[in-house]
Amino acid sequence: MTKHLSDLPGRVACTVLLATSLQAQSIYGTLTGIITDPTQAVVDNTALKLQDQQSGSQRETKANGEGYYTFVSVPPGLYQLTVTASGFDTHKKTGIKILGGDKINVNVGLKIRQQCKHCCCHRRRRFGHPCRFG
Repeated sequence: MTKHLSDLPGRVACTVLLATSLQAQSIYGTLTGIITDPTQAVVDNTALKLQDQQSGSQRETKANGEGYYTFVSVPPGLYQLTVTASGFDTHKKTGIKILGGDKINVNVGLKIRQQCKHCCCHRRRRFGHPCRFG
């Protein structure tokens, strides 16, 4: 009986260490990043959509005033991130692999949306110039 009691502190320590180790591991991941424009200025109020490429399930969020976004408690899988903001081209990034416990950082640089290449036609018509596009 004395032998078992002397073993008790070691068993308790092992149990505590195991519980702490299991608690630190997570079955979910986190995806974060910053949204910027071509000048590296942050873009706030950007709409973001994260879609599981296998199941099709999706979640949405918005970047804050500093252009920072985060998706928490993301189940393991392969994802596509879609970023939209007024005045910018839509940005899509596929193949983002998230595993349990991962903290993935994906920064996105948005490109300024170009105006219609035929816009010059509208100005030319208004000022009496011929339009070469018809």
